[in-house]
Amino acid sequence: MDYAQSLVDAGLPVHRCGGCFNNSEKFSQLTWAELNSFKFFLAFEDVQHCTDYITEKFWEMSLNSGRVPVVWGPLKRDVEKVAPTGSCIHTDDFQTPKQLAQYLLYLDKHDEEYRKFFSWR
Repeated sequence: MDYAQSLVDAGLPVHRCGGCFNNSEKFSQLTWAELNSFKFFLAFEDVQHCTDYITEKFWEMSLNSGRVPVVWGPLKRDVEKVAPTGSCIHTDDFQTPKQLAQYLLYLDKHDEEYRKFFSWR
């Protein structure tokens, strides 16, 4: 929650919904057009650096749905073992949430760079 809020504070518009935000019904009310407009999904897990803990947030809500997962929680090496090469962004690669926010804003405006995350397909 704190990391997601830090991204918002750094200027990244984040559509926040789900149990953590006390609005679980909000996500289910999104239209397909709204869902398909999201380029990234914050695949943030409930615990940090728990070995081999990667859930549907990464698989279903991100990769399988055509969004780039932004990963917080699992160890980067665990993600790299199972994820397609170059398919996700790990928060550990950035010194601050602000740096990550700037990178995501850059990718949002540079489609050629953004599409590189789907070369595995």
